[in-house]
Amino acid sequence: MRTPSDATHSRIGHRGALLLLAGMVLLIPAFARAIETIVRAQGDEEAELLARDNAGHVFTGEHELALAMTRRYVLERAATR
Repeated sequence: MRTPSDATHSRIGHRGALLLLAGMVLLIPAFARAIETIVRAQGDEEAELLARDNAGHVFTGEHELALAMTRRYVLERAATR
């Protein structure tokens, strides 16, 4: 199955696709303030790099799992008291 990007690539060629991509990348900073992003990092080091690059709100899987487990435990304990 062909995707719209496949059709575009076949019409404008590889060089044209690269130029189109480069133009889109140049436009990103202009819209970056209006677009909120949420990013899941694989670990603390990657999270630090993403945060340093202002990639948006950065989550790590292990940290979010620990928060969810703690939240559930606290809520269950509070309900039994």
